Amino acid sequence: MYICLRIIILLICIKLAIEDYRSHEISTKGLIICSIIQFVSGFFITEGNYFLLKAIIALSLMLLLFSKNIKNKIGEADIIFLSAEIFSLNLKNFAIFWFTSLFLAAFYGIFNYIIKREREIPMFPFFVAGDLFALILGGLNFG
Repeated sequence: MYICLRIIILLICIKLAIEDYRSHEISTKGLIICSIIQFVSGFFITEGNYFLLKAIIALSLMLLLFSKNIKNKIGEADIIFLSAEIFSLNLKNFAIFWFTSLFLAAFYGIFNYIIKREREIPMFPFFVAGDLFALILGGLNFG
């Protein structure tokens, strides 16, 4: 069941990534559906007892939405997605996902700024890449 849910999440993320790349926006409906599936898939992870830690991290990320320093720098959808993503991956896979996404986004952002002078980066394409790397490198071991 976990594998099916991860594939569904990945397919939804691909759709959201295309939207984000084209318009720098994603559909609220797609984000809500993806987040619900992420939270449900998180209950299939039995590796360790990290539920409280994940809840604290997810809550911290959600609090960033209300921070004045973060507003207009990070998209609200990105924070919501990350809060749900931490529930749906074990810690090893989340670390692979997170660092892959950040590295690729930074690499793209530097070259995009040099070439086009654009500062805005659509993050969902990099979330999809990070998710793929996490599934390939980290495997689907969930407990």
